[in-house]
Amino acid sequence: MKLVLFPPHFHRLHYIIRPLLRAIQMPNSPAAAYFFGLSPSHLPGSKLQFVRVRKKLTLCRRFAVDWAVASAGPAVMLLTMKSLHIHLALLVSGAIVLIWSGIGPYDRITWIQETIPAIVGAALLVAVYRRFRFTTLAYFWAWWFSLILIVGGHYTYARTPIGFWVGDMLGFTRNHYDRFGHFFQGVTPAILARELLIRTSPLMPGKWLFFLVTAVCLAIAASYELIEWLAAVTSDAEDFVGSQGDIWDAQWDMFLCLCGALIAQITMGRYHNSKIAEIQAG
Repeated sequence: MKLVLFPPHFHRLHYIIRPLLRAIQMPNSPAAAYFFGLSPSHLPGSKLQFVRVRKKLTLCRRFAVDWAVASAGPAVMLLTMKSLHIHLALLVSGAIVLIWSGIGPYDRITWIQETIPAIVGAALLVAVYRRFRFTTLAYFWAWWFSLILIVGGHYTYARTPIGFWVGDMLGFTRNHYDRFGHFFQGVTPAILARELLIRTSPLMPGKWLFFLVTAVCLAIAASYELIEWLAAVTSDAEDFVGSQGDIWDAQWDMFLCLCGALIAQITMGRYHNSKIAEIQAG
């Protein structure tokens, strides 16, 4: 794709610049009236002179808009195509890891329980992609959290090798991969929830948005703990629950989810706002 920096007849741009400079230098001129929104009654001279200048400057304004569209349009298209490629790469790589995860998992039932949120979430994001496209930042964190779930489903959280490796290095007595996962259980919903609220509700970035996003993340964490509790009392689902004998496991999980939600909003809020503004402007 060729990026058009200058449209045809670009040399006519001086037709815009010269009247604007004249309007600044001569505040009482018809050109100033047009640029600054005054009426002919505020000016010396005839209304006919004002009308003639207004017609000429209207053509200049239209040319300026055409030039801006011709210059920025291809750049926007290039950025859109780049985003599409990134989103597709995230989807394909996630599908590859899911296929690997499903080959010989430690326990098939646990694998299904752990990967269902990732599969359902990806299906929903794909289904609404044409109608509501999230920022690449949101898709990245959804992809990252899905990988955590998928890898944990293959080994089970209590047997994930990277958890043992970190535990041996830092001297932990348990596999903390589940703690790692619950932290990002706060990060990912925080980014998705704040983007949904900003783009589909009257809420603007600020204290109320911060509070509501945090509340949504805590509600998700509590709901997940209720699901684990239900699985534990209705079946032998120790691998799914992954408490590893810690009686405060549910509280730790919700606390780490809260930490993830708070840190995500504090550290990525402004950057996320800029990316949302780019989508809204496009």
